[in-house]
Amino acid sequence: VGNLTTPLESFATDAGGSTILGGDVSVAGNQSFGDLVHLAASVTLTAANQTFAANLTGEGNDLTLNASGTTTLAGASVSGVGNLTALGGGVTEINGAVVTNGFQNLSDDVRLLGNVSLVAGTGGMSFGGSVDGNHVADLSANNGSVVFTGAVGNVTPLVALNIAGAASVDALSTLEIDGSLASLNGLRIGEGVDQVNIAQPGSRIAAAGRAGILFAGNSTGSTIAGFTITGTGEAGIDVQPGNYAGAVIQGVVVTQAGAAGIRLSSSQGLTVGGNGL
Repeated sequence: VGNLTTPLESFATDAGGSTILGGDVSVAGNQSFGDLVHLAASVTLTAANQTFAANLTGEGNDLTLNASGTTTLAGASVSGVGNLTALGGGVTEINGAVVTNGFQNLSDDVRLLGNVSLVAGTGGMSFGGSVDGNHVADLSANNGSVVFTGAVGNVTPLVALNIAGAASVDALSTLEIDGSLASLNGLRIGEGVDQVNIAQPGSRIAAAGRAGILFAGNSTGSTIAGFTITGTGEAGIDVQPGNYAGAVIQGVVVTQAGAAGIRLSSSQGLTVGGNGL
């Protein structure tokens, strides 16, 4: 639709039914989907701005969202999509759950409209721009990687970040969390998430209701550095029992922790150095 020489100006569906997409839709202006969206084939949607007010199901098909302005996934869930790509140089707004069978490649800046759960089956998860929003982000890339290219929480700090599953995690910029709105760990590294590298100077975690950083167990080859952690309800850093061969925590300043600056519980192979605890 709209892929010939004269594209449509806009495209909209109303609430109450469902829309089945079996091909690409390209418009010069806005796309607005007010009802349920089902993908009958892999599609690319191109517009200035895009809004999805209800659930979207992919039936295993790929979805590419190409918007120069704002793409808003306002529905409760996106599920069953093969691979998800968001590009175009704008902003992708997310509220609720996004579950894909394959990768999630969010090249635009990401803004959280509510607590979100992002789950990628295979191929990993990448954020090409910044990630902001005073909400909780739960991420799982299963056996894939999680990559943050831009700053996380620099404009609006996250309430908490839980990396539940991944083969590796790389943050190429800073991370900022303000946990004052929830009684949660600020940054949680799930059990068995190895090769976590969050080490850019200037990262901050404030007012986490529980630990500032929690390692849930077994995280080999990881590096945590460059953090200032203040005002936590429990330990500044809490490392649960497990194998931490080659893992390093260094250059972290912890103040006003509710318990120890760092709490270690049978953390085998972990190196701790250069911390102001």
